[in-house]
Amino acid sequence: MTKHLLLHATIIGLLLSYPIYAREGNVAYICQRDVSNWLQRHSVRRGEPIEVKLENGTTLKCLFVDYALDEITVTVRKVQPKNAVPQGNLKIDYVKISKFSLSIGKGKPGLALLGGIVGFQLGALPGMAIVMNDYGTRATEKLGGVIILTGGILGARWGSNLGARDKITVEIRP
Repeated sequence: MTKHLLLHATIIGLLLSYPIYAREGNVAYICQRDVSNWLQRHSVRRGEPIEVKLENGTTLKCLFVDYALDEITVTVRKVQPKNAVPQGNLKIDYVKISKFSLSIGKGKPGLALLGGIVGFQLGALPGMAIVMNDYGTRATEKLGGVIILTGGILGARWGSNLGARDKITVEIRP
């Protein structure tokens, strides 16, 4: 009885705390003539992963190379639909872009480490409760170990997102 109560309380606690730490992408709306100013203001680094959606519906997963007043240069890695544009370096006019997404700002490695440690402990807690309150059944011993491992790993990944850089989507308007 106690292990079921502890397991349910832990799961409910994690689910209730998720909205506090969930990161949703920010959206910025800018004019075509302000794209280069926006990129300069946010100090977008070369080699930064960027996803570009063109007006015709083509989605490009790229690496940021450079920008100018009227175009952006990227290295195309993946295209959807396939073969819509060639792989490699590509210059795209801002007029052809409907939106792009990338990470900005600085990460917080200390907060990511703290979040990962706390997340691992919270994720492993239900499995530890099962193992500690087990009275010799082999099925629950195995289940507890699996829950400790998977819960700990998932909790650590979830917690380390606290120190992640902000992801932003920029919609370009004429």
